[in-house]
Amino acid sequence: EPLVACSVYMAYAKADKLEHVIQKATELGAYEIAAFPSSRCVLKLDAASAEKKRERWQKIARSAAMQCARAYVPEIGEPLAFREMTEELKDADCGFLCYEAEPHIPMKTLFAEKSACKKAVDYRFFIGPEGGISESEAACVSQAGIPLVSLGKRILRTETAPLCVISSIMFFSDNLN
Repeated sequence: EPLVACSVYMAYAKADKLEHVIQKATELGAYEIAAFPSSRCVLKLDAASAEKKRERWQKIARSAAMQCARAYVPEIGEPLAFREMTEELKDADCGFLCYEAEPHIPMKTLFAEKSACKKAVDYRFFIGPEGGISESEAACVSQAGIPLVSLGKRILRTETAPLCVISSIMFFSDNLN
């Protein structure tokens, strides 16, 4: 198992994109995955539908953990409200929101310069939906003191971005050896 806990907070995504992320994030070493609604989500779930999805997502995580011989199965958390997710990001050694618009800092800079991220054992990050994170959501997160981080000049798909981030965290924290 990785020596760091890497938690993915991801806005609901349409079709089977979130299932793909859960499977691959589990294989890459994610510790926890939580999905929730955000203002630009296409997928809308009521409480009963969200619970059914969460049960399915937990089975996908269990299957992926077995396939890659992990000793730990990531917990698929209960859906959170946006403000709850923000509070959980604040509690991390290194919490951040992946944001494609300005202002933001490069992920490499965050890992290299922010002292908490240099020695972090608890990474938590938020990925938005297909439509991106709204300016008001980004402002809310930024006002809470959580860094807005860029993944580069290309805008990645919602199912690609979390896998890029987990891989980067595992590399940066020396968990890919």
